[in-house]
Amino acid sequence: QVALAQPSDSSQSFLKWHIRLGAMSGTNMTVDSVNWGGTKSHTRREIVLKTLRSGDSITLPVEITTKVCEVRPMIAQRLGIDEDVLSFVVKQSSSHRKLNDCEEIRSCTVTGIDSWIRKKAKHPHPILIIGAGHMGLRQALSFLKEGVGDFVVVDRIDRVGGVAWVKNANPTSKLQTELGSYHLQYDLSYAVPRAAMKTWPTRDDLLEHFQQVSLDFGIMPHILLNTDVTDMSVVMTDKDKPIYALDRQFMNVVQTSTILVEDDNKDEQVQEQQQSQQEEQVHSGSDIIGAPGSWNPPSNFTEHQY
Repeated sequence: QVALAQPSDSSQSFLKWHIRLGAMSGTNMTVDSVNWGGTKSHTRREIVLKTLRSGDSITLPVEITTKVCEVRPMIAQRLGIDEDVLSFVVKQSSSHRKLNDCEEIRSCTVTGIDSWIRKKAKHPHPILIIGAGHMGLRQALSFLKEGVGDFVVVDRIDRVGGVAWVKNANPTSKLQTELGSYHLQYDLSYAVPRAAMKTWPTRDDLLEHFQQVSLDFGIMPHILLNTDVTDMSVVMTDKDKPIYALDRQFMNVVQTSTILVEDDNKDEQVQEQQQSQQEEQVHSGSDIIGAPGSWNPPSNFTEHQY
C-alpha cells in the first residue's frame, strides 16, 4: 500500500485559483473535479509517421497530450503485429533518440515495419478445398482474386462441375436459378460475362462454363481430379498458442488418386474395371474447406480431436 502525499499549501492555493477562474468562465468546478497534476489538453494536431525502411508515411490526427503508449497498440492492432517490435525515433540535434512510452507522440520515424499496409497471413501448408463443383470453384476464384495462391482443389470425379451436374443430372436437366447468379465470376470485380448461354442453361452448358472459367482464370493448375479424400487427422504443433495462430495445428490428409489406364476397348464396363488402379498419398494442409455438395455422399473419416 502506498500512501498518497497530501497537497501542500501552495498547491491548495493553486487549486483555489483554478476554481475561481472556472467560476469566472461559467464552468462548475470544485476541488474534487480538478485532476491532481493539472487537466489534460484536448487540442488536436496532425503528426506524420514515416517508416524507416520504405519511407512510406501516414498523417495521424492526435491530441497534444497523446502518449506513445496510446499510439503503439493502435498501430500494432491495425497491422496485425506484435507491438513490442515498434519503436518511435526522433532526430535530436546531430543524433537520434527513441521516444519513451510516457512521452507525447510527435512526428517521427517508426522502426520495425516495412509499410502501413497489413500483410496477408501466410499459412505454413496449402489450404485444401474438397470438391470442384460450383462452390469449390467459387472459393478457388475468390482466393485468386485476393492474391492467395497456395491452395489445392481435389475432386473424386474426372472433370470440374461437381457430382450433382456431372453424375446426377442428365442432358435435359436445366438450372432452376437465374443464370446471372450462377456464373462463377458473378462479382463486381469481373467484367460482365459475354458467353452465349441461355437464361435457363442445361447441364452441358453449365459444365462447359465451369471448364472454361477454370481455364481462363487460372484455377485448373490448382485442381487434382480423380482424387478422393479418404481420411484426415489433426496434428497439434503447439497447443499453448492461441487458437487463431496459423502454426498452432495442421491437417494430415490421405488422398487416394485413381490412375487412368489408356485402352482402346470401347466397352464402358471393361474401361471402368481397368481404371481401378489407385495410389494413396498423405499431404499436409493448414485448413480444410469442404464443398462436396448436398447430393454427394460423405466419406467416413476417422475420429479426430481439435
